[in-house]
Amino acid sequence: VEEVNLKSIISNITYRIGLKRTTIEKLNLYDFIPSTSNEKKQVIVSLISDYLKIVLGIETLENNYVYISPNSIDISIAIENILEEAGEAMSLDEILHTFNSLNPAHVIDNPLKLKPYIFRNQNIKSKGKTGIYVLKSWKNHFTGTLTSYLEHILRSFDEPITLDDLVDFAIEEFPNTNKKSITSLITMDKEARFIVYEGEYISLSDAPVLDFDLKKRKIIKRHTFDTRFTDFKEFVITMKRLPIQTGLEEEQSLARWLTNVLKSKIDSTEEQLSSLKEFIDNNKTLPQNGIEYNFKQMCDQVKIIVNKSFVLPSFTKYPSEYQWLKKNLDKYKSYEDNRKSYFEDLLTYLKDYGFYL
Repeated sequence: VEEVNLKSIISNITYRIGLKRTTIEKLNLYDFIPSTSNEKKQVIVSLISDYLKIVLGIETLENNYVYISPNSIDISIAIENILEEAGEAMSLDEILHTFNSLNPAHVIDNPLKLKPYIFRNQNIKSKGKTGIYVLKSWKNHFTGTLTSYLEHILRSFDEPITLDDLVDFAIEEFPNTNKKSITSLITMDKEARFIVYEGEYISLSDAPVLDFDLKKRKIIKRHTFDTRFTDFKEFVITMKRLPIQTGLEEEQSLARWLTNVLKSKIDSTEEQLSSLKEFIDNNKTLPQNGIEYNFKQMCDQVKIIVNKSFVLPSFTKYPSEYQWLKKNLDKYKSYEDNRKSYFEDLLTYLKDYGFYL
């Protein structure tokens, strides 16, 4: 066909077909053909149709349209459908397990990679900071913080209730919480929304003052240093990292406590402060913050891939690990924190497998 670059037209069409899509797409082949006579267009469409059928197995309809099947999935919608099908709140791990079972061709290796897709979906809500998710349309789930839920429960009663009863109500909605965490939230609430009475009865500070024959108990605003230090050490030893500000509420509390102690905002003796600094120094090779923790997680993930498949991550397989590895090969020497030692350890590990980067 004179004055028409057929190769260029086919290239544009195959490029369009190769783009990621999550739904069926309808293409009009005429849209790819430059201005020419209808007779010539029909000849070109006939040639393109033969090419698409023989090479790509795509049939052209009589009206010069082709339908392109989805070659990808909308992960955000997929997560919403998983919750809809389950009909109950799910953790990231539970969502990931179900997603991978339903989509073996699109396996996701880390539950944290689901978060961006969840955040962009306005129909999915987090239950506070628990890492548990529900659908916005579910009216029987509370999507605020645990502290606001405690206030919500207390406001539904016209008299104080026992701490144990309040804990039972809270666990129904926030199954990962416990009495210790709830007590901390009540006693350390900056807005002073709660009143604690003798006998461990709890009420709201703005509730009507009625004669319940209960005596108000003074709230101790802070745990003692030794108690918090014990909790801090237990966390570090168990989790093999320092607490970070983006964790669950109890972890956030420990992270704030550490920051306040080191900034002298919490009273401590020289001996107590020295013990804390010595413990941190003895664990300085552990992730000290969220950046180091996530970095080490990726190092460990690459090790798992190599140990399992005996190949390095590639652009087509494990693309996120491939991009991360490629980026940090050029940057790791400039790091002045634990990331440098984590990456050097990874390179040593890869070298033992015969890989030299």
